[in-house]
Amino acid sequence: MGLVLGFLEGDSTWIMDKGSDHKVTLERILGPGHFRVSVEGPMMVNKFEITEGQRVQIYPELFISIGSGGGPREDGMVTAKIVFEAPKTLKILRDKLYQEQRRRKA
Repeated sequence: MGLVLGFLEGDSTWIMDKGSDHKVTLERILGPGHFRVSVEGPMMVNKFEITEGQRVQIYPELFISIGSGGGPREDGMVTAKIVFEAPKTLKILRDKLYQEQRRRKA
């Protein structure tokens, strides 16, 4: 079973794997069932376009796909639901939690 998170354009999540952190950002919602994400890590940036029905590997053993329930909200903002499928050895944190954890460690 995957982890489903809702995103607005520009929202980020962090993948933590053995000291190597990678930032996954929803760059743009291109239409219903179609969006672009970027994955940034040490010395690399990759971009992926995801469409409905696709399951894309964005990091070793980490796949994403489109979840149901995204679209316009009451406030007019458009969301995308992203399904993360990863082994339990990878830690997936929202940007806010990731930043809080880094501050505590500093």
